Amino acid sequence: MAGFAAGLLETAVDQPLITLKNERQKGRTGWFPLRILYGGLIANALGMGVVTGSQVAIHRAFERRERLQTARQKIGFAALSGALSSLIVSPCELVMDRHREEVKQSKRASYYRTISRAVQREGIFFFSRGIGLTIIRDSGFAVSYLALQPLCYKRCSRTFEKGWVSQIISSIFAGLIGSLCIHPFDTLKTRHQAALVSAIWQGSLMASIKALYCGFLPATGSMITGTFILSTTVDIIAGDMGRSSNFSLA
Repeated sequence: MAGFAAGLLETAVDQPLITLKNERQKGRTGWFPLRILYGGLIANALGMGVVTGSQVAIHRAFERRERLQTARQKIGFAALSGALSSLIVSPCELVMDRHREEVKQSKRASYYRTISRAVQREGIFFFSRGIGLTIIRDSGFAVSYLALQPLCYKRCSRTFEKGWVSQIISSIFAGLIGSLCIHPFDTLKTRHQAALVSAIWQGSLMASIKALYCGFLPATGSMITGTFILSTTVDIIAGDMGRSSNFSLA
């Protein structure tokens, strides 16, 4: 429940950044109206809620069963939690992106029509497009807020004590590192789902690297705020604030 609510809140805050990131990854520049920036919000919010809910639940089940002690164990099981949850988020993001494209083209757009058109054109395997890349991306995302952020928080709390300052600094660090590592895979996933992957490899090596990091700034902003919102909200709702070693108002 805590993870689901945190995912809904994170999506409501980050949806414009997520949309801007996706458009930059497709090579589109400029700014977009609110109806485009918030296009597919319902599908994305529900998908993210289910994803973060399952990530938190799976990770805490591992913690209880395995009694994770080392940083390597925490990172490994966080990555596994993200990989399992990606089986849900990949189809949801694919439908959201297709729905947004149909809204831009002024078609009669509904999620039902979007799914029906896609399945008629591409078959049931439409839902598996880009799932391997999503597994890599979501493993890194889960590591950022389930493992790296708490580990960084413990280090920061030795200098700044437990509280909001340590929470913010650790979220910035974890979000930045996570974004640097997973953004190329996220770009490939976005372009693969939009059938634009080949365009990345048509220039020089430096041009390809630049293309892989298109949309890095909005993606990093989304990653940092997402890491902060998810880690903090989960602690608040779960009733851990002030009692766990991860976060305290004191």
